[in-house]
Amino acid sequence: MSIKGIILDLDDTLIDSERAYGEALEALNLSASSTDFVTARETVKNRLPAEHVSARNRILYFKCLLETRGDFNATNLLSIMTSYEKSLATSIERQWRQLCRESLFANLTSRAALIVVTNENLRTQAIKIRAMDPDGLYFSKVVCSEEYGAEKPDRRLYEAALSRLALKPSECAVVGNHFENDIEPALRLGMIAFLSIEFAKNTPTKIGRPPVCKDVTILDALDQIEDALHG
Repeated sequence: MSIKGIILDLDDTLIDSERAYGEALEALNLSASSTDFVTARETVKNRLPAEHVSARNRILYFKCLLETRGDFNATNLLSIMTSYEKSLATSIERQWRQLCRESLFANLTSRAALIVVTNENLRTQAIKIRAMDPDGLYFSKVVCSEEYGAEKPDRRLYEAALSRLALKPSECAVVGNHFENDIEPALRLGMIAFLSIEFAKNTPTKIGRPPVCKDVTILDALDQIEDALHG
């Protein structure tokens, strides 16, 4: 398989983001399922258009949460956000060490150009990437939905990645955990697609609808990508 570029999803593909988010909230004595946090998150989402990038921004959730508690001021907001980001980075650093993937990505980088294409705000994603790859050895190219005001599966994000790599779709593979957001756009553009279910937690909605196309290879763990590319 002659692949010159690999387009990687970040959340729940490179790392278990749901776990990291949960651990970061726990450090603040919060939970993703706690009533006050859920209410704040839904309030922010309901104010914004569907799939708006800002709807993922935790600082907006914390602002709403503090306002509801009557504790809002800029100092409190930035303090809670700083603590959250520090805990998020610590969780991802620990998880990345446990996954032991330096060798995998060193090998992948030696055979293809890598680029991360991700939904979310750029600051949050940069914190995650720095926690995994502080020296920029593997993930030095990033396309973030915030830059384009649109989220995957919008093809503009993938077209931007192809442009950054200066490669044709037929020369690239996409690796992601969500069929609709990652796999379908890749197939429509003529790329090879790999669906990683490593962090799916047996929840079908985590990966979208089941793949029905012979052009999709399912990876039980991201480590299988090397053998899959050689196949």
